[in-house]
Amino acid sequence: MAAPNMDQFEEFFRRADLDGDGRISGAEAINFFQGSNLPKHVLANVWTHVDKAKTGFLGRTEFFNALRLVTVAQSKRDLTPNIVKSALFGPAAARIPAPQINLATIALQQSNESDGSNSFSLSVDEIVLSGHRINTGKIDPRSEIEDHTTSVLSEQQILQDEEIDIDLKSLSLKEVDEIYNRPKNGAIYDEVSANWITIKERLKFLSKKNENLSIDEAIEIYDASVLLKLMRKHEDEFEKAGKMARSGVLLMLQAETLSKKGRELLAMSKTKLQIADIDGMFG
Repeated sequence: MAAPNMDQFEEFFRRADLDGDGRISGAEAINFFQGSNLPKHVLANVWTHVDKAKTGFLGRTEFFNALRLVTVAQSKRDLTPNIVKSALFGPAAARIPAPQINLATIALQQSNESDGSNSFSLSVDEIVLSGHRINTGKIDPRSEIEDHTTSVLSEQQILQDEEIDIDLKSLSLKEVDEIYNRPKNGAIYDEVSANWITIKERLKFLSKKNENLSIDEAIEIYDASVLLKLMRKHEDEFEKAGKMARSGVLLMLQAETLSKKGRELLAMSKTKLQIADIDGMFG
């Protein structure tokens, strides 16, 4: 196999880097790699392998590695630890070409964003690959199946990373129901049950708070929604509140990152201004 044309890798990097900051954010990666027509769980696997430092951004090297893994996935091969290692670090790595990307799909997505469609919150949720969704209406019964599928795929990857040869993909919702419906016995459950009143009063306090919720309070609400669902004290609106709180936290954290970068750019702008020949411009 001949060495790939690296110009294509560079062109894809420029296409993906929408804000021109020299790195690919999670939202930019979603926008670009949707053109690969690969399932989201496969792209999630790709991201996990290339963003080893968990920075939420890809430099050129990491992005090029992601392109190679997408090419491998498009060839219908599973991204097992051995295949990933070979594709990124083996002799074959230099010969893997850029993947097939439907640039028209990317252009359409960019057009939708310029028209004012707000897909950013969804992008943040998707890139964290949690499988959770914000529901503005009645909860979709298919969500249980989707969450189960996402969970199994994630747990299967853990086993693969640990080189444990057990296949979880045959598990069905029957086993999920068995876990959910078993009696909750044990000291941990007893301790939680003993504090129902404290939890209830805390949630009521947060619901009536005049000020906006803090990040820590939002996380508290989300964790409470997970805990109460586990203990079968489940209510649809409260589950939505928990998921909305979690997504709100993700957006706020993303905003903090963007704000920090904005301040860095302003400082760089000031530095450039200081060394600019202003007097020369005005002759």
